[in-house]
Amino acid sequence: MITPLDIENKKFSKQMMNGYSVEEVDDFLDDLTEDYSKNYKEATELKAKVEELTRKFTTLQSN
Repeated sequence: MITPLDIENKKFSKQMMNGYSVEEVDDFLDDLTEDYSKNYKEATELKAKVEELTRKFTTLQSN
């Protein structure tokens, strides 16, 4: 899985002609990193919650 840090540290080679604007790419990657970080954190928290609830449910079933 790509992490927010992977996005933040991604570098692109510079083109001499007809390349992308470095500033626009950097701005887009900044926005992407911010959104991806939020989603990554939420997914991690939800996974932990599912694991916790699964443990509780399993414990209740075994009693």
